[in-house]
Amino acid sequence: MPDTMIVNRLSRILGERRMSVRELQRQTGLAYVTVYNLYSEKSHRVDFETLDKICRALEVQPGDILEYATEPDDERRRRPAQAGPGDES
Repeated sequence: MPDTMIVNRLSRILGERRMSVRELQRQTGLAYVTVYNLYSEKSHRVDFETLDKICRALEVQPGDILEYATEPDDERRRRPAQAGPGDES
């Protein structure tokens, strides 16, 4: 199966907010397994209604949760991190 070009950031968002999958499930009214599968990146599709409920609960835009990557996962992992401003080389 080829690497996907869509990056799911739901896990990171919940971690930053210290919100559990169960809490998001309660706020959205979605099935626990639906939220868990998105969180754990086991889902290969997202229903618009599901995405809408998650966006409303988290007060984010769809692009905050899903990102289109310009290169496959393998290429991003192999490339060294670029130095940021102020980094010594």
